[in-house]
Amino acid sequence: MTGITRNETKIDYSLKAKITSVTLNGEVTVKFSNPIYKPKEYEKYNDTHLEITFVKADGSKLDIEVYEDYNWTITDIHLNSMSIKLDFDKAREISMLQDKDYIQIRFK
Repeated sequence: MTGITRNETKIDYSLKAKITSVTLNGEVTVKFSNPIYKPKEYEKYNDTHLEITFVKADGSKLDIEVYEDYNWTITDIHLNSMSIKLDFDKAREISMLQDKDYIQIRFK
């Protein structure tokens, strides 16, 4: 089963998610508006379950090479939150410009 659910059998399209923190080590915390179901083997989720993109303030995609070479892993899921670890090949080059970079996560 893909998507984020409140239970094992039904996808909840009204569920809202918000990124509440991003650490210097690439740990992203996502908080949900309601409790969610913790799927088995969530650590194996990949691009068929989540789409992570990096965007500018206006929502347009960042066209910077450093954002193309990265991996991510869901490290934990709690009742109302999820932790995602981002690993960049060129981590020292992230957010080097004055403008803020934004993370956009889409659940599939």
